[in-house]
Amino acid sequence: IDETNRFLINQDPKSAYKFLTDNRIKFIFLGKNDTMLQTGFKPDEKPYLLLVYNQGNTLIYKVKEYQ
Repeated sequence: IDETNRFLINQDPKSAYKFLTDNRIKFIFLGKNDTMLQTGFKPDEKPYLLLVYNQGNTLIYKVKEYQ
């Protein structure tokens, strides 16, 4: 949980991307009112995430290559 919390507040894209790849996370699934979004996580501003699905209350972001 601590690692996940650090990821959510992380402002450094390289270390955030490393967290995702180290944990083999390929997609992030969110609801429009998800707690992650309410705590300030802004996936649209992350250069390593690509919105691949936006239907109803569901958002899915794919982790893309980032260097």
